[in-house]
Formats: sequence, structure tokens, C-alpha cells
Amino acid sequence: MKKYLLLVTCVILWTPAFSCSCGTAANFIRATKKADIIALVKVQEYQDFFILSAASPESKKQSLSTRVEVIQLLKGKEERKEVKISGDNGILCRPYIDVLKKDQYYVVGLYKGNSEQGEDYYISICGEYWINYNPTDKTVKGLIKEQSKKPKAMLFTELQALIAKG
Repeated sequence: MKKYLLLVTCVILWTPAFSCSCGTAANFIRATKKADIIALVKVQEYQDFFILSAASPESKKQSLSTRVEVIQLLKGKEERKEVKISGDNGILCRPYIDVLKKDQYYVVGLYKGNSEQGEDYYISICGEYWINYNPTDKTVKGLIKEQSKKPKAMLFTELQALIAKG
């Protein structure tokens, strides 16, 4: 019996912990091909806070979602001018939503969320699902179409043409 318990304990301890596995991270154009919508958004406010205690010895108040203003829809159908984007709660293999900074603009590829849980959309972590938008010079910056590790900039109109090509 002791050998059995020892064996079970060893198997449990040696079993790798669950982690997100994405394979190769895709650039924005490849990553968002199957997204339900692609939109230019402005982050309005963080919502639905929870306490994240496993990240460090100190507990941290973490936002689960953000409300964004939809400035322009580039792909898909969405009538609302404001939507809620959900991020990670610690176990969903999504980015923590505060990667999207308040009052900043982004072009995001989103998937329809679980409406029963109050999610309009969610953002994936497996690829480049959000890129920065600069409203002053109307450019976007990120890993847009290359497999480069260095973010590149392009005109927003060029990105629109790439997305329209599908």
C-alpha cells in the first residue's frame, strides 16, 4: 500500500502543470483570419475586478474586462458603439486585459464571448490579436504581416486593404 501511495504521489507531482500552448505565434493578419470582428477601438474603462494573488506574494486587483468604444469596424458585424472585451481570470489562456491601456487606441481581432457570463467578446493570447493605433498620424504598429520579432508601422489604410483581401 505504501508503494502504491508513493507511486501515485510521484505521478501527481511529476505531471506537468496545465499551461497555455499556442504553437507558433501568428502575426496580426494570420492570427485574426478567424476572428469574429476586427475593429479600431478606444479603451474606455476597466471592469469586473478580481484579486490576483498567485502572481506574487502581494495580492493585486486585476481587471477581467474592459469597455471599449468601437471607432470603426474593419471586419464582421457589430451595431453597438461600445462593447465589453474579456481577458484572463488566471485560467483561460487569454491576456490580462490591462495589456490594453486606458484611453489608448488599438486595432483588435475579437471572438464572440459567452453572453450568459456577460462577455460580448474576448481576446486570444495565441498570436498578435491587438496592434497599436496612432490617431495623430493614422498609423498602426505591431507584428502586422511579417514573422519578424520587431514591430513595424504602416498606414491604417494599408491595414484596411490587407484585411479586406482576407
